[in-house]
Amino acid sequence: MICSSKEPENIYLAAKGQARGTRFVARGNALHNRQQWLAFYAMASGNLYVDEGAAQAITQRGKSLLPRGVVAAEGDFKAGDVVNVFTRGSHEYLGRGIVAYGREELLRAMQFGGEAEVDVIHRDNWVKAV
Repeated sequence: MICSSKEPENIYLAAKGQARGTRFVARGNALHNRQQWLAFYAMASGNLYVDEGAAQAITQRGKSLLPRGVVAAEGDFKAGDVVNVFTRGSHEYLGRGIVAYGREELLRAMQFGGEAEVDVIHRDNWVKAV
């Protein structure tokens, strides 16, 4: 709420929702603080490139990113770091997330054809590009 401070009762009336002024209402789909940090403030330590199936799973179906969907990794990141995620070929930016693997661990998991059990980026540690 933005209102005049010249009228002493405005703060009281604003708290009751009755003050004259400009009221701003939060949207229901606002990002949580952690997601805001991840989306806008965290520094990325690397890039992942994923196949089309993985891109669809993480952006449209709310799934976690599995090792078998990753086709390339760039940068010197370790488990717990933030990485950007792109689609292979088109290099479309999909979003960013916190990785459960370091780069070398991820490359080894990718060699096993996705037999690894741990998500590369769990859906709770992911924020999709807008």
